[in-house]
Amino acid sequence: MRRITAGGRGPSGGATAARWPLSGLLGVGYVLAMALVITQMITGATRVDSAAGPAMGLFTIAAAGLAARAGGHRRLDRRSRRAWRLISAAFVVLLASYVAFGITTNAGDPLAFPTVGDAIRLLTVPILLTGLLTLPRRTPGVGAGNAKVALDIGMVVAGGAMLLWFLVVGPVLTAGSQPLDVLFFATAYPVSDLALVAGAMLVTMRTTVSSSRRPALLLAAALLVMVVGDVYLSWLRAHAQGTDYAGWQFLCWVTATFLMALAASEKCRHVRFHDDEDGLERTVRPVPYLPYAAVVLGYGLLLAVALRLPMYPYGGLAIGAVTTTALVV
Repeated sequence: MRRITAGGRGPSGGATAARWPLSGLLGVGYVLAMALVITQMITGATRVDSAAGPAMGLFTIAAAGLAARAGGHRRLDRRSRRAWRLISAAFVVLLASYVAFGITTNAGDPLAFPTVGDAIRLLTVPILLTGLLTLPRRTPGVGAGNAKVALDIGMVVAGGAMLLWFLVVGPVLTAGSQPLDVLFFATAYPVSDLALVAGAMLVTMRTTVSSSRRPALLLAAALLVMVVGDVYLSWLRAHAQGTDYAGWQFLCWVTATFLMALAASEKCRHVRFHDDEDGLERTVRPVPYLPYAAVVLGYGLLLAVALRLPMYPYGGLAIGAVTTTALVV
């Protein structure tokens, strides 16, 4: 039985009343921002980042402030406070990268790469991953439990690595002579994206306390959407597509920053209206099909390439490898 929170408000009363104003405000802002960005993409009247940039900045400011507020709440244990302070710091660094990108764009060189903004953006990843790894959790058991989680994450990361190699890293490395800084950042982005995928998978597949469950899943969704935008932009750069890179990736980035703000808002709401009793460990349902989807992705790419090669010896070997892996799975 749930206990009544201070002031006589239960989770279904005052919590619901206080939950919707902030999350509803964020939702309205997101709908408006997406509508404006899509309109600019269709009409081409102005640059897409002129609307997406401010929206991303505002959502990131909200995310950083709300995460810092959660990290300072006395009802949280020390580990949770430390985790959310790190997450807030990552959002601040992310905001600084947006400011740096904006300065570069306003200086009249939107195609410049790499820039100071790229360096700052990459700094976000280790801070954010450290915060995610600090979130409270109960280990699902020694031995097989931990090994299964590690193997599942490894399968997803390996599948993602194959996709990034095919779309981004391979074309960059085989494009001929490139400046050292361009090669470094062009490969650093995919590596950081793989790290974000691993962090998102770790959050969704392991056991965590219920008070961190929804915010962690929202953060995981934000990371995955952000990676999609990064990969699309990296593909454009690797294949020299477009003139200003202002396109669909901004829809992903606006969505990612909105989900980050929503995750921090959800954490603040939960801390305020739920007692510690509701923070007892519960199992977060894993995502059992993602590792298999990674296998399908990897071998799908292999077959796509093998179809362009002679059946002997490549085609038969590729078909045999796919069949053997399918039987093992």
